[in-house]
Amino acid sequence: MLMKKFFKNIISFFLVGIVTFFLFEIFLRFSAIGQPSAFQLNPKLGSVFKPSQPLFSIKEGMYIGETNQYGYLGPSYGYEKRNEVFRIALVGDSYIEGLHLFDKYHLRSNLERNLEKVTGKKVEIMNFGRSGYNFNRMFIYYEEYIREFSPDLVLFFISPGDLIEKATEIGPVCILENDSLKIDYSFNQSSKYLSLKSTEIIREFSFYNLIQNCWVIIRNKKTPEILFDKVYSWVKNQKVSSGKKNKSNSKDNFFEVNKAIFKKLSDDNLLSRNKIAMVIRTELSTDYKYIISNYNIPRIPLYTYLNSLNEDGKLNYWPATNQQGHWNHLAHKIIAEYLASEIFNKIMLADKKQNLVNISQKQ
Repeated sequence: MLMKKFFKNIISFFLVGIVTFFLFEIFLRFSAIGQPSAFQLNPKLGSVFKPSQPLFSIKEGMYIGETNQYGYLGPSYGYEKRNEVFRIALVGDSYIEGLHLFDKYHLRSNLERNLEKVTGKKVEIMNFGRSGYNFNRMFIYYEEYIREFSPDLVLFFISPGDLIEKATEIGPVCILENDSLKIDYSFNQSSKYLSLKSTEIIREFSFYNLIQNCWVIIRNKKTPEILFDKVYSWVKNQKVSSGKKNKSNSKDNFFEVNKAIFKKLSDDNLLSRNKIAMVIRTELSTDYKYIISNYNIPRIPLYTYLNSLNEDGKLNYWPATNQQGHWNHLAHKIIAEYLASEIFNKIMLADKKQNLVNISQKQ
């Protein structure tokens, strides 16, 4: 009799535990405290956004929205592009991803509106920014995914920090093989990838994802910043202002690979597969300046414009959280206005003039 009662209590305990877990899961989802993982594994790209996935992010600022049906940020502009539409793809890291502010304030939507006013054409801007991506991964994203959407112009936003190896999520990498640029997809045979693939169902639970996010905070040593809030931010800002800026080594292990990527993009421009331009977010080293200037890649030196406006870091300051970080709302607005002018004058008009020259030469 006692044994029967014991097993009955065990079963009741597990049933109550399961019901409690699912009720807690429902609470996390509807309260937006936690969400299932926004990412899924792709054998060619590694970790990618899920299509139509709700996103909620609180960093320096706040973002509430979702990925579109194609798995990138912003409106659902599909694979087919109408002839009368001028389409631009934005490629970059977390600065372009912009999960710090709503899409209507992002440079994507601002640039779209500004270019439509300047050109009188229908413009579609697509946000392919991905947090943690370096130039290597940006290029692969362009080759394997972005080109499918037939953009008229692809803007790569780069800085010195994007030209070095980063501890990004699992995925492909560019390598040099007999001086030829290749994409190495061997990650999809690694034990880490296969393990993540086999446990993909677990990441559909908000509770698991909440625990993962907490672990990332602890691993990145963000706990003191959260616990001590403004006091910690003040101490951190004091240290940053008194310290010296570190310059990345321009000729690290990625230098030759990056050089090959620039050449490949330059060849794409010459073949008119897409028009590709580099938006230089922060001044590059002399070595990289020399490489880009010798290839057929238009450059937009964004840093020269921002440096004159960014007194006391006002374009990176977030009043609500009293933090310095990514571009704020004002920065996105200013950058969009500047880019609209540069794109129209230096790229669109220049291409139009070149086309007229080509036509006259043929005649």
